Amino acid sequence: MRGLRAWGVIPHIAEYEKNLPQWPNCLSASEREHPGFATSQAKRKLIEKNFGWLKSVAGFWQTKLRGRRRVDWGFCLGAAASNLVRLVKLMPSPA
Repeated sequence: MRGLRAWGVIPHIAEYEKNLPQWPNCLSASEREHPGFATSQAKRKLIEKNFGWLKSVAGFWQTKLRGRRRVDWGFCLGAAASNLVRLVKLMPSPA
């Protein structure tokens, strides 16, 4: 974090709601109030939705495939299916 701040980069990381001793709050108030932070958190939610879909619907919570190439292929197939589901929702309905 200090290295990012030294370069003038604002870190956009997720924070825990509760300030527990083992999970300290590492962002300053100005970093939390930066407009880019809210945008980053919104985009993070979109990405997490896709990974959640892959785990629950596409069955990637525990893959049955073995080998890096096969798992990579299965992930790409699941991601393509996720995109197709999203595309259907983005298309205007024929009225």
